[in-house]
Amino acid sequence: MNKGWQFINFDEVFEDVTRHFVKIPTNCYKLTGTYAIVDQGQAFIAGYTDLDLPRNSCNPPCIIFGDHTRIFKYVDFDFFIGADGVKVLKLKIEGDEKYLYHFLNSVLIESCGYSRHFKFLKRIRIPLPPLPEQQRIAAILDKADEIRRKRETAIAKLDQLAQSIFVEMFGERKTNPKNYVKHPLCKISEISTGSTPSRNGSGLIGGTINWVKTTEVNGNFIGDTEEKLTVAGLKSIRGKLHPVDSIIVAMYGQGKTRGRTAMLTVESACNQACGVIRPNNSFSPKFMFWQLQIAYSDLRSLGRGGNQENMNLNLLGQFEVLIPPLPLQQQFANRINQLEQLKTKQQTALSQQNQLFATLQHQAFTGQL
Repeated sequence: MNKGWQFINFDEVFEDVTRHFVKIPTNCYKLTGTYAIVDQGQAFIAGYTDLDLPRNSCNPPCIIFGDHTRIFKYVDFDFFIGADGVKVLKLKIEGDEKYLYHFLNSVLIESCGYSRHFKFLKRIRIPLPPLPEQQRIAAILDKADEIRRKRETAIAKLDQLAQSIFVEMFGERKTNPKNYVKHPLCKISEISTGSTPSRNGSGLIGGTINWVKTTEVNGNFIGDTEEKLTVAGLKSIRGKLHPVDSIIVAMYGQGKTRGRTAMLTVESACNQACGVIRPNNSFSPKFMFWQLQIAYSDLRSLGRGGNQENMNLNLLGQFEVLIPPLPLQQQFANRINQLEQLKTKQQTALSQQNQLFATLQHQAFTGQL
C-alpha cells in the first residue's frame, strides 16, 4: 500500500440517509417540473415533480445506489428519489465524493436478479489515499469519463434520428395524419411469452439455449443472453424457441418512456415477463420493432398493477399499430440499417474506451495512477 493510504470499511465511510428523502411513485413522474427525480434506472434523471423540497432533505452532493439495478449516480443538486430500490449515501468522514463515486463504480457486484444488493455493497473495504490524492484521481477519472459520456450521447442521438425518420415517413403514430391502416397486434402476428425454470432444480440452467430476461430488453438487438437453459430446462417450462426477428416487449418492471423493446438476432426462449411478437409477412420486423420502441410509453399506459404498470398478453395483443404499405416499411428498414451500421462503429469505439477506463480505474485504486 502506498504511503498514507488506508482501507476502511464501507459503514465507516458512508451513512445511508435514504430516510430523509421523499419517495415519488413512478406514476407521479412529470416530464418537467421544479425538482428532478432520481431513481435506480439507467436514465440519470427519471422525471420531475413540483412538490416542495422537505426541509430535512440532506444537502448534496450524494451518491445514489440502485439496490436492484446496481447502478451508481453522483448527484450534486437538490432532488427527490424514486419509490423503489433507491439508497442515498452521504460521507461520514472527510473525503472527496467524486473519488468515492468512481471507486464504487469500479466495484463488481454480482447480479442476483431483481433482488436487493445493498447487503453486498456494505461488505466492501474502500481504499482511501490522502485527500489531495483523492482529488487528483477524481479529476483524471472525470476527464476520461467525460469522453465516454460524449460517445454515449452520440449513440443516443442516432436513436433520436431513427425516431425522426419514422415521423418523417409515417407521421406521428397517435394522430396518424397519413391515414394508414391500423390493426391490433393480435390480428397481424402471433403473440406469446415464456417461463422461468426452477432455480432449485439441477441441470436446468447452464446449457447452450439462449434465454432472455427483461433486464436484457433495452431497445437493443439480442444475439446472446446472460443465462442459458439446458434442453431439460427448456422442457421443464414447456418452452419454445422464438425465431430470429421476433420482437420482445418488457411487460413487467420499472416504467420507462421508451427503450424496453428488443429484437432477436438468434433463436431464443424467454421468461414470463417478456411478450414476444413473432414476425410474419404482413410487416417488416425492423419497422415494427422501431414503431413499438417509439410507442413504448403508450404500451405501458395499458398496464395494470400500481407503480409497476404491468401488461399482459391480452393487453399487448389489443395494442393498435400502423401498417403502411410493405414497400414503405422496407424503405424505412433500409434507412435504419445504415444508421445501425454507424451505431455499431460508435459502440465498438465506446467498448474500447470502456476498456481503457477500466484500466485507469484499476491503476487509480491500486495507487499506480
